[in-house]
Amino acid sequence: MLMAGCFCDREMLHQVMLYYMKTLYQGNRVVKFDCDSFSVYDTPDVFPIANLETTIKLYEHKMVEPVFPPSLKRKAFTREETPEVRILRFFPGITENYVRGILAVADGVILETYGNGNVPSVAWLKECLSEADKRGVLLLNCTQVYRGTVLPIYATFEAHVIPGYDITPEAAMTKMIWVLKSEFDPEMKRKIMKHSVYGESCAPPYCTLLPNVEPGPKGEREQTPE
Repeated sequence: MLMAGCFCDREMLHQVMLYYMKTLYQGNRVVKFDCDSFSVYDTPDVFPIANLETTIKLYEHKMVEPVFPPSLKRKAFTREETPEVRILRFFPGITENYVRGILAVADGVILETYGNGNVPSVAWLKECLSEADKRGVLLLNCTQVYRGTVLPIYATFEAHVIPGYDITPEAAMTKMIWVLKSEFDPEMKRKIMKHSVYGESCAPPYCTLLPNVEPGPKGEREQTPE
């Protein structure tokens, strides 16, 4: 703890993190990938923050310092009711009734799609997503693959589905619940979901002063630190 205290003045460490088996991870990027091993956590698309052994190795050159916009703090979690957020994971042979059942009473849906955001090319799916969008349902496209990035080039985006880039399903669910529990208008909710608020993805960073920010670099995970 004394050694860790020497690093606490660094702004990039002022965030929720997870420490496990000598490795420090960025909290909103962590997934659990193994239940039979002692090494069970990972951040698939970004390098860990630090390794703590006989010396502390902080990989600052691998990190982008997250900045939470103060303008978003004022309206967070003001609704008492819990929004209905669901996960729609695509699989071979998925049916229209199955999809409509998930979309029917949802406030928000996380789509776990194939590869870089691909879905079956069937007319009824586009119709289902379009109808949900018109009802005000937030739709976020995340890959069901362990590591990778959803690209905003597939048919789902014609139905106003928001690209999730490399956000994990866990972070996507948490972020969507937070957004839906706020008092922001629908346009602002979509804007927040389209952007990275606190480093949870490689999406364009949220900034009210720079509305046309280009997407940041794709989440890069090296196998060995420099």
